[in-house]
Amino acid sequence: MKAFFSPSGKQYEFEPGPSLMAVAALAGVAMDGSCGGKGVCGKCKCKVKILSAQIENPGSQESQLLTPGETAAGYHLACLYCPTTDISVEIAASESVIAQKSGNLRLPPGFLVESGIRKVQVDLSSAPSSGDKTSGFAECLKEAAGLPADAELPLSLLAELPYLLRQSAKLTLTLAGNAVLDIEAGDATGDFYGLAVDIGTTTVVAYLLNLQNGEMLQSRAVTNPQWVYGADVISRISFAAASRENTTEIHALILNCFNSLACSLAEAAGVNLRHIYGVSVVGNTTMSHLFLGVCPRSLALAPFTPVFIGSPAFTAADLNLAVNSRARVWLLPNIAGHVGSDITAGILATGILQAPGYHLLIDIGTNGEIVLTGGERGVACSTAAGPAFEGATIYQGMRAADGAIEKITLDGSLRIQTIGNEPPVGICGSGVIDGIAELVEAGIIEKSGRMAEPEELQTLNLPPETAARLRDSAAGQRREFVLSYREGAEDIVLTQKDVREVQMAKGAIAAGAKILLDHFGVDPADLTCVHLTGAFGSHIDIASALRIGLLPTVPSEKVVSLGNAAGIGACLALLSVKTRDAARAACESVGHIELSVCPEFPDEYINAMGFENQDSE
Repeated sequence: MKAFFSPSGKQYEFEPGPSLMAVAALAGVAMDGSCGGKGVCGKCKCKVKILSAQIENPGSQESQLLTPGETAAGYHLACLYCPTTDISVEIAASESVIAQKSGNLRLPPGFLVESGIRKVQVDLSSAPSSGDKTSGFAECLKEAAGLPADAELPLSLLAELPYLLRQSAKLTLTLAGNAVLDIEAGDATGDFYGLAVDIGTTTVVAYLLNLQNGEMLQSRAVTNPQWVYGADVISRISFAAASRENTTEIHALILNCFNSLACSLAEAAGVNLRHIYGVSVVGNTTMSHLFLGVCPRSLALAPFTPVFIGSPAFTAADLNLAVNSRARVWLLPNIAGHVGSDITAGILATGILQAPGYHLLIDIGTNGEIVLTGGERGVACSTAAGPAFEGATIYQGMRAADGAIEKITLDGSLRIQTIGNEPPVGICGSGVIDGIAELVEAGIIEKSGRMAEPEELQTLNLPPETAARLRDSAAGQRREFVLSYREGAEDIVLTQKDVREVQMAKGAIAAGAKILLDHFGVDPADLTCVHLTGAFGSHIDIASALRIGLLPTVPSEKVVSLGNAAGIGACLALLSVKTRDAARAACESVGHIELSVCPEFPDEYINAMGFENQDSE
């Protein structure tokens, strides 16, 4: 049987049994699996056309989350529907703006490109003399390249040497230290590349770089296919921990994603995959474990001890990566059980350990990690912020794609801005923060997070059109504020439950930051800079974030959005031995506070849940 996916054009042959979401994941098609396939969020609904006379109606659990119109149109929940015939599946685009995480690499001033891998050309036209009993071509090769006699020369390359010498007496060697990674006929010294990869819980970003000069040739970002097993790391840990087979399955998904990215980047740049000799990888601790195929079960159990912290040494062949099989792979070290190498990379990219003053780095994404530095020391923590900022637990939330409401202003009348200027179809994280900030400012949401009763708005002097947007749902089950009226479709709303979800997420981050500041004895006013990183942190409106108390109370000019700092750090580590050494040193210099056993955290969390109107001037 076959499944055909649009608009991607991908297709996949499958046997009966797996859910449509699992089939999509195997086909490399991104789907929103926010609830981890439990069939409770309804965000994986997609239009299915049965390519046979057989009609498959939604099951009872599916029907609870599908409207009669959707059922009539052939919609199913991908996590529950198990196809038994050829199907055509229409999925809303979700990749359109993921590329915002990628961009041109700007190397720091004075940065020296020295990856530890080099190419040299040698000339073996002067063969060993007939009387020389100690030298063969292999020995001459090592001598010409300035290598010691015991330098590593793989058997496969030794076997290739006679055929290469038939083509040319001049050979190009690729070296990592004293190890020979590759031998090519002629002058191939210009073919010298590497890959830097940031494995985020939601998004995987890859960069193809020239290892000679650090030039970025191509970059691309895609949805992490492990999303099918849940939006958060705990869901994925639970799946992987259920069996060895599950660990293998979720491991294979990320390897396939890596190889697909490598192939597409190399093709776009006109680069032979054989000429990719170095790979740097960063990710949170769970993603690091799953990339290596290591079961992360211990990360879900106190005291949250990872299987490894440091940087395991391995080559591309160990993971069957689609690059040169002898390419060196550097997985940057993690800091703690839930503070991973992506934060290590962020520290490298920002240089906050060496910077004067006090610096707070907040990575806001599916997970929330925070680092405070000062005096060349630091302390870090991670917060269970949950996926609200990615739109996963928001009623009509979605990731940043065309049609997502990303900007909201309420100045007399309500105005929205969507990604791609497309008709609104949902709301992404930055729009949620804007919406709540504006409604708090207008008094429609109280500082406690409670949405006002419609009759309470009479004292707020709001325009009638704005006041009318606050209502109870048609079924009377929830309080909601209408962001966009739509004919023939459900209005896009912000609900009371959405507000509570954001309160919990932002409360966890704000409380974590407060605890780190207290640990250092630093007042927010003493902060030199607040660095926002991560997919979500890079696109929120800073004034809105300050207004609802997501960030410490600092002047807005002290808050800087850095983009994908983890990706930048991964690139720097790929290009520099010194940077990789600095990564290990950074992990040793940064302490860790486990908030789950921190006695101050519960009170700080409760205190941080209110929407305090911060002064952002």
